[in-house]
Amino acid sequence: MKTAHKEVQEQNAKATAERIAQLELVFDKEKVPGLKGTSLKDQLGLFKNAGAPNLKQGPMPTKVAEIHQALVDAIDLQINGTWKLVQDEENETESINLSEEEGDEEEDWEDVEDYESE
Repeated sequence: MKTAHKEVQEQNAKATAERIAQLELVFDKEKVPGLKGTSLKDQLGLFKNAGAPNLKQGPMPTKVAEIHQALVDAIDLQINGTWKLVQDEENETESINLSEEEGDEEEDWEDVEDYESE
């Protein structure tokens, strides 16, 4: 009986993780107070997974007002530059790497004879 219960818990956890993965972070402080129930908890999970510094340590807030405040605080940290999303940092790094590669490759290009562009 307990193993079946554990399997159901694991399936629910996977379903929740998949649902959260499809959502986007809400960075609009005006919308945060309107979040309720599952969508509120999903945003809390998204911000925690994205590395919001105010959600890294200690127990997660459980009361609605506390969750709203934690999300608004996380948005403030992102806006003032204290917290950068990991995704933003990766995109910046990719851009730098791409621009460096483009310069190197162009020097090695060879002209193709008898090629007419349209």
